[in-house]
Amino acid sequence: MQKIFYIILLWLGAIILSSLAYFSSTGFNSIWFGIWLAPIPILIFSYYRGVVLTFIAGVLIGLLGWASLFKYAYTLLPIHPIVVALILNAFCYGLILVINRWLVKKLANCLAIFIFPCLIVMYEFLVMHVSPAGTVNSIANTQVSNYPIIQLVSLTGILGISFIVSLLPAAISVAWYIRRKIIQSALSLTIMLLIIILVIVFGISRLHQYSTSQTIMVGLAAAPTTINAMQATDNKTINHTIQQYQPVIAQLAKQGAKIIVLPEKMITVNLNRSRMAEVSLAKLARQNKVILVVGIRQIAEPDNENLVWVFGKNGSLIATYQKQHLLPHAEANYVTGSQLMMIIVPQGIIGIVICKDMDFINPAQHYGKIGAGLLLVPALDFKIDYWYHAAPAILQGVANNYSIVRVAQWGLLSITNSNGLPIALQKTQSRAIAMLVAQVPIKTGQSYYALHGNWFVWLVLGLLMALLLIAGFKQSKEKSKLFLKR
Repeated sequence: MQKIFYIILLWLGAIILSSLAYFSSTGFNSIWFGIWLAPIPILIFSYYRGVVLTFIAGVLIGLLGWASLFKYAYTLLPIHPIVVALILNAFCYGLILVINRWLVKKLANCLAIFIFPCLIVMYEFLVMHVSPAGTVNSIANTQVSNYPIIQLVSLTGILGISFIVSLLPAAISVAWYIRRKIIQSALSLTIMLLIIILVIVFGISRLHQYSTSQTIMVGLAAAPTTINAMQATDNKTINHTIQQYQPVIAQLAKQGAKIIVLPEKMITVNLNRSRMAEVSLAKLARQNKVILVVGIRQIAEPDNENLVWVFGKNGSLIATYQKQHLLPHAEANYVTGSQLMMIIVPQGIIGIVICKDMDFINPAQHYGKIGAGLLLVPALDFKIDYWYHAAPAILQGVANNYSIVRVAQWGLLSITNSNGLPIALQKTQSRAIAMLVAQVPIKTGQSYYALHGNWFVWLVLGLLMALLLIAGFKQSKEKSKLFLKR
């Protein structure tokens, strides 16, 4: 009885410690080092106890560790899909712990440190390609303010970070489990430390790399609004919204802005109102001699569109971009876009995307591959997720070697360079117009990752297959020995 009580106590302790560490880093919380430590208690526990306790613990940690996302219940987003996604994620985390436990116990050597990070990478890669959330829940996003570490994504994509932050807890837990094998235990920690040191050295080197990139002055603005005002299609509301921005655009232009970016779905137009809004916005661009980038919701039931209109300095509508990754439920009746859209300026190539597009590998990587040096991102957030939803876009900028200008209604105005370093940040306000203006570097895109894509994922898959073969061979060898003894 005393032994059972002791096991339950250890089990609960592992769940609580791992959950608290995950909770501190994930979702709307941003203590980046929490994720490096979070798996250690439950990994160590799993090597000494059964499959059932390990799996249940994993599911509970998956739910509690990401519990901050339940705050979305207080936004306009439907909560049911989020709850389902969190439950599925928790189930998969429990499964990862069980598979990791089995393989670590079979290998029981320094190679076992790679199992957990490989499983995490392959799981996240699968989620990125099948989930409507894309990359937004990747543990890589927790490191967005850990500047030396995030430089790795320019080589590997964001899954390189998922691997490295999972490697440390895996190595510590394996080293403890095989501590009686002194050499193997020491090798586990040594290999892990060498890899992390190499990543940090690369990161520091990239951060201090001399850059000769040209710059362009960009202005951002987001005026207070309501969902009703954004969705209204009458002339009075549309004109009022555009007039709100008139003095702001003039002020940003006087401060030297050559491009001005406004939020996603700033106004709603139908086929009858479209021309009127276009003329008014064209006039603002022409009067202030700026390139004006505006988020537009165009309704033509049943085929609505989430667009960006781009007006040239002469007031002409020079380009239209259509959102490629639509918000489930809220944009169910919208037409999905498929084309990239670029503005060519003397300083380089500028790409356009909308909000949720940056939660996915593409079109972000496609822009990097063709050499875009700056992405303009009109967006719409939900106040509580202002940093949580900005993080994936910032990491995509580092991964593909371009700067990011993101203008989120009810979120954050952010300008970050190709290293993920903030040039300017400002939260939107409920009563005053939020504005930013800054010189933004236009890089050349074409990072190693942008050009070579998912090479790191295939490397991880190969490593995982090799570890499975070694574990299988070792198990067969042990069975043969037992058979011979009989």
